[in-house]
Amino acid sequence: MKAVLGGTFDFLHVGHERLLCESKKFDSVVVGITSDAFARKLKDRPVNSYFERKRKVASYLSGLGAKFEIIEINDPFGNAVDDDSLDAIIVSEETEKTAGLINQKREGYGKKPLKIITTPIIYGEDCLRISSVRVASGLIDRAGKRAAPVKVNVGSTNESKLEGVNRALARVFSCEFHASACKAGSGIDEQPFGEDTFTGAYNRAVGAYASTCDYSIGIESGLIFHMGKFFDLAAAVVYDGETGTSGTSMGFEVPNDVVERIQAERRSFGSIVDELSGVNNIGRKEGAIAYFSNNILKRAEMNEQCVACAFIPRIYKTMVQK
Repeated sequence: MKAVLGGTFDFLHVGHERLLCESKKFDSVVVGITSDAFARKLKDRPVNSYFERKRKVASYLSGLGAKFEIIEINDPFGNAVDDDSLDAIIVSEETEKTAGLINQKREGYGKKPLKIITTPIIYGEDCLRISSVRVASGLIDRAGKRAAPVKVNVGSTNESKLEGVNRALARVFSCEFHASACKAGSGIDEQPFGEDTFTGAYNRAVGAYASTCDYSIGIESGLIFHMGKFFDLAAAVVYDGETGTSGTSMGFEVPNDVVERIQAERRSFGSIVDELSGVNNIGRKEGAIAYFSNNILKRAEMNEQCVACAFIPRIYKTMVQK
């Protein structure tokens, strides 16, 4: 069987290698590499020359013992639409749609559709996708190891939140990281209930994001109604500029008399606990959980938990690729 695959293959990295490894399953493979002119249209940064990129791909495929042919391509389809000898196309999750378009064109010309072989996206030790852009910028090496600290913006100046974030990041990352505080609004009422808790965390995360950071994090505490009771918990959103992942902390049942005051006096949970505890701005310190647990638990623990849990979907992606 004969397969085809294509790409720019700049700064050849483990994600590219995962794609190219599929060629071992076929009798032969055609590899389309973007021309210098086409690469310049696709990328908003300088790209290594076609001949340099071709040399590295050829060297890697030779090491695999694969039978291959490399061609220069000037459009996303290359020879995949016209070549009757092809049986399959190898793509990544990012380019799977292009394979579908190629099959539509082939069927339109009366040709057999290609079997689509999709390889997973590969993530680095920072739980972000390995890409040529990040390798070229010096953020990671070709294996996905960090070459610079992970930069995280936290959408709050609350010391308890910052402590929790730093503790969570120390558990998530084996590499160096740096968390910076910045102001970001929640866009919700002072006292969140239910879904608003997660909305506030998301808004803070998005508001804190900047092109100069790898992640931004938003944390919001709120009251969640369950089985006739209100529970206090913290929600976190970790945002990477495209998608957000969420997590929650441990929670505790709020005493009925306190809930009644919140509702009757239209006050925030924090302001009432300030009054009960005699500690001003307790939410920026030990937190309500410290008061109600007689200092067994602290708010920083809640913040640590929700941030660590918000990273779980990202951590899982790095686990399943192994």
